[in-house]
Amino acid sequence: MNLSYLIVEVDADSFEGMRLEEGVWKQSSYSDYFYRVDSARPEMSLRRHIHIAHKRHLDAPTQQVSWNSDCTRHDQRTFADHFKGLEKAKQIARTVLKLGDDAVLESVSHKRKADWLVECVLEGTSLPPSELLEVPLLVLKAKPLTRLKRAL
Repeated sequence: MNLSYLIVEVDADSFEGMRLEEGVWKQSSYSDYFYRVDSARPEMSLRRHIHIAHKRHLDAPTQQVSWNSDCTRHDQRTFADHFKGLEKAKQIARTVLKLGDDAVLESVSHKRKADWLVECVLEGTSLPPSELLEVPLLVLKAKPLTRLKRAL
């Protein structure tokens, strides 16, 4: 028997999981906000992630925000901390990546927290390092701890 074509039937849930439109900029539900989802690339240690930008910045990586599917920042060096409408961008990321509304995006990296911990210990804090690791950090702007102390 000679086959000229093959039909494959796929249920809707499986089809959604195929993510056939990754890597393409799409208009979000908010005007002037666009997003692009890129698939995971295990050979490069890349997780599935989303980039969000305003229309005029689609080709400017330093004007975009991006998160991995595990809620960590993607593109640490080019993440636009000054992104206008960051809360809307976070909502787009949560929706598109199918994260819960309580998913915390843009958390302080473990390396940055470790840098602050070392700085606290070196400056003679009375808390032992094990307790410092348990203290939640509130970061208003990413500045060295010594500058924050002077501001207080």
